[in-house]
Amino acid sequence: MRSTHAAPAPAFRAAIGSLPTGVSIVSAGSGAQRWATTIGTLTSLSLEPPLVLFCLRLGSPMLRHLTAPSMITAPAMISGPFAISVLGADQHHLADLFAGPRTERSLEALTAEVDGVPVVAGASAWITCTPHRRHDEGDHAIVIGAVRHTEVGTAPPLVRHTGRYRTLL
Repeated sequence: MRSTHAAPAPAFRAAIGSLPTGVSIVSAGSGAQRWATTIGTLTSLSLEPPLVLFCLRLGSPMLRHLTAPSMITAPAMISGPFAISVLGADQHHLADLFAGPRTERSLEALTAEVDGVPVVAGASAWITCTPHRRHDEGDHAIVIGAVRHTEVGTAPPLVRHTGRYRTLL
């Protein structure tokens, strides 16, 4: 049974903000047709098979780019490969650049490619995925990717805590 008592949004946001999270950029496409957005919800879902998940706001431009037009009536699938760049401690400017609902962004930061998908050069790690599943819940979609390739860089990761960027060092 669902509770009819919900925490006020500011209190809920403050409570969730007290949990440190990594900061990543999800990217997809190729050539001039590339898209990217900042996420703070990346987590591993399974080791066998290797699966990751992240969340995107319903109606976000990135979610529209990831979802195949033919899947409008069956939104459980995502259309094409994508990458996740785990940002390094000195890349907070990129987290800000790709955050929010703006659709016009400079994609010059996506100059590198891993496994044929654009990624952020100098990131702490890269994960490329093939689409696995999408599940809509509340005001967000849970996107699940089947991991096909990973690389770990040398940069320490960027972390967000209580509304501020932090580093582990």
